[in-house]
Amino acid sequence: MTKITLNSFTVLTKAPSDETELAELTKALAGKALLLLGPGKNMELQKDRVLSYIEKTNPVIISVNYIPDDIAIDYAFLSNSRRYVQLGSRL
Repeated sequence: MTKITLNSFTVLTKAPSDETELAELTKALAGKALLLLGPGKNMELQKDRVLSYIEKTNPVIISVNYIPDDIAIDYAFLSNSRRYVQLGSRL
């Protein structure tokens, strides 16, 4: 198990650590606001608030098991291979 800490978030992964990728990700996220987006009805209901937040803060946008049609994302986190197969063509 590899422990990765970024901007006070800790991630445990079974994947081997890649120091170069980790350093690049750490640099890209350092000191920036983060916005995590996930699938669900609330995303539709709160879309105006999300877009307003994006406009005001210019955060790094990370989608989790979901890729929105109308919001540009910086990173996508896909928790399993099934999600990757479903969404991989949209990356």
